[in-house]
Amino acid sequence: KDLPTIFWSGQGRAALADIILGVDPGSRVTGFGLVAVDRDRVTHVDHGVIRLQERLSLPERLNILAEELHKIYARHAVTC
Repeated sequence: KDLPTIFWSGQGRAALADIILGVDPGSRVTGFGLVAVDRDRVTHVDHGVIRLQERLSLPERLNILAEELHKIYARHAVTC
């Protein structure tokens, strides 16, 4: 199985706030960003890109992308 290349910003995760994931979709490179929203305050949590192997078929890339996004959800306890 070809593993994607993921670049993380290295930021920690926020506590006791809603965590929102934004995705800039792409079948070869997908960007993502996370913010924490606590009342009227918005704070950067993390950001990065997922780079997928171009030689894989589109269904293979989409499957790997779904797996990697699931890991991001789990890592940061995304709520929105």
